[in-house]
Amino acid sequence: MKMTKIIKRVERVDCSSIGDELKNGLILPSVIRALPWKEIDIKRHAEVSVVQKIVEKEVIFEVNAKFYTCQDMETNGYGVYKFDIVGGRTIIVGSGKRPFVETSVRKFYPEKASDAQWNEVKIQWKTKFPITEI
Repeated sequence: MKMTKIIKRVERVDCSSIGDELKNGLILPSVIRALPWKEIDIKRHAEVSVVQKIVEKEVIFEVNAKFYTCQDMETNGYGVYKFDIVGGRTIIVGSGKRPFVETSVRKFYPEKASDAQWNEVKIQWKTKFPITEI
């Protein structure tokens, strides 16, 4: 099963800011709202896909997201992401414990100094638990 959605908004919180509720799998809307989320200013063409696979007789859920931003992204340290998608739903990626979310940033430098620098951010997470969608 594969589901691909368009992202409207991206927010991130460091794993060090997450309480034991989220680390232990208690994902309630009140717990999610209480976290100190930092919004990432994204550009259009952002998408997230959730894939369910069976690997060695075990169900694995894989999340891949890609978006562009002009902001500098922190790649040191682990984080949890919140993707608001078209249709009013929210996907939570990461839990604050292993396996952690992998974040890679590729920088594109403009030909002219007057143009903005773009950063392509790719988020990947594999887990054996279903992806939280609220």
